Amino acid sequence: MNILLFSMPDSFEHMPTIAIRMPNGALTSLAGNVDPHHRVAAADLLLVQDRVRETVERLLAEHEPDVVGLSVMTFQRKTAKGIIDLVRTRRPRARVVVGGYDPSLAPEAYTEDPDSGVDFIVRGEGEITFRELLRALEAQRGYDHIAGLSYRSADRFRHNPARGVSGLEDGEIRPPRRDVRVLGGYTLLGRQVDVIETSRGCTFDCSFCSIIEMRGRNFHAYSFERVLADIRDARDRGARSLFIVDDNITLNVRRFEALCRAIIDAGLNDLEYTVQAMTSAIANHGERLARLMRKAGFRYVFLGIENILEEDLRFLRAESKNRERENGEKSGNATLKAIDGLALHPAPHAVSGHADDQGFPGPRADHQRAARGIRWHHRGRQDRTSLGGRGGVPAVAGGALDEAAPHAGRVRPQPTLPVAERAEDVRAHLPRQHDPLVPRARRRAQGLPALPGHPARRARLCVTSRSWPPSADLAECSNGPRGRPSVALR
Repeated sequence: MNILLFSMPDSFEHMPTIAIRMPNGALTSLAGNVDPHHRVAAADLLLVQDRVRETVERLLAEHEPDVVGLSVMTFQRKTAKGIIDLVRTRRPRARVVVGGYDPSLAPEAYTEDPDSGVDFIVRGEGEITFRELLRALEAQRGYDHIAGLSYRSADRFRHNPARGVSGLEDGEIRPPRRDVRVLGGYTLLGRQVDVIETSRGCTFDCSFCSIIEMRGRNFHAYSFERVLADIRDARDRGARSLFIVDDNITLNVRRFEALCRAIIDAGLNDLEYTVQAMTSAIANHGERLARLMRKAGFRYVFLGIENILEEDLRFLRAESKNRERENGEKSGNATLKAIDGLALHPAPHAVSGHADDQGFPGPRADHQRAARGIRWHHRGRQDRTSLGGRGGVPAVAGGALDEAAPHAGRVRPQPTLPVAERAEDVRAHLPRQHDPLVPRARRRAQGLPALPGHPARRARLCVTSRSWPPSADLAECSNGPRGRPSVALR
């Protein structure tokens, strides 16, 4: 059968496509786990935000799919439904399958409307369920035996029992197939990027987490042999930067250290790696971990700073992930020590996160006291970290930290990096044609119209077409909740 897989064009508010265009790893993983006689094409529509309709119509015509699959997150639901309508118009006999976090955790959004256009929902991990669905379609037999599948039957949906998570150690989940991609242009700060996965899951119980809702509290890891082979495959296809998409790779610090050594021993530390990490892991093991990460090629770390206040962390059930320990005893919040650990050693050179990203209301003085050690904590100590000549550990920006600064009377305002310096740091990573700092005629353009300085002058990013008014591909582009860019089809 011909299979066409799409990821949605909508991008996260904190990952503007002018600088970050990463592939959806689920599409290539699905492609790698179907039976080999199927003809699979995968398209990350993030790469064509200014020509979504045109691209979808072209790919439907070229590949004539029997099955169309969509990977959807919650903020992408509206766009997904628009694409489903387009598929139904251009390829009415194709079977439409949706999967990902939104269909898995909110299936009613796709089943209650009889005209939704959806035939199947793959809930939870999709590789095995999707493979079995294709076999059932080929054999023209029923679907009631496929765990993790919801399917349309007559005038309603039937929901089969959930599928248990896969134990990755047994090799049941095969490696991804990057050769099925039909679009190109993946970049991270100007370097060709790809994604790899070394483990799945997390054993913590944070109240806000969709991971444990999707798969429960567990942790499974691939063998290093498979991980290294995956890295080589990505490098052989041109990647010079790799984003590790694990749910919580620092859950097992000893394994992460061993992975770093394996990367070094395999000679794969000529790539730049980006990783997401817990503050507690970096704070409590930074003395040896930061040096090792740097040697293995890790350059960027996204720190999961869920909050900086103990009472809020208790509410979020995230205390242990953000706890510093000394001699086995609790000794406070791990955020500042984690940043110190990355800056004191020749370690990764960007620290990012959001110290209040759970949206607790109202700037407070205690937020600012913590911000004192977060926003440009190491300004003036540029000799302590290896930053390719730029110096300084970047701030944890946004939210209550920035907004609190001018309002907490008993705490003096915090120093910030001048806008000009930030601009130079950003410009170094942008393609020349996308330089947002070159004056232009007054128009809406794809790019960053400004860089954030004082909170009152914070920039707002909107992904639009290259000219205004928008082309037929995009009906509108508006800042949604918290400034999230939205993409819509006409």
